[in-house]
Amino acid sequence: EKGKSPLDAVLRVLNEDERKVIKTLIAEGGTMLQKDIRWKTGLSRVKTHRILFRLAKRGIVSAEKHYSTNRITLADWLTNKKALEDD
Repeated sequence: EKGKSPLDAVLRVLNEDERKVIKTLIAEGGTMLQKDIRWKTGLSRVKTHRILFRLAKRGIVSAEKHYSTNRITLADWLTNKKALEDD
């Protein structure tokens, strides 16, 4: 249907905690550190890890090592923002 973004479709199939993580990421501009996601959502370390692992497996977020944590980034196809840097 018209006006439905890929994001709307994704949010509909996620559970409450997964939605919370995605909405937090969006509010912070689409990328943040895993430990900051934890603080912002109030989820436990293990729960945050499991959620991000599931989301990454589905191609909704990507994770890259950043010192002792991970930098989590929303997939481009969700935000319709082209990556600022070309790899």
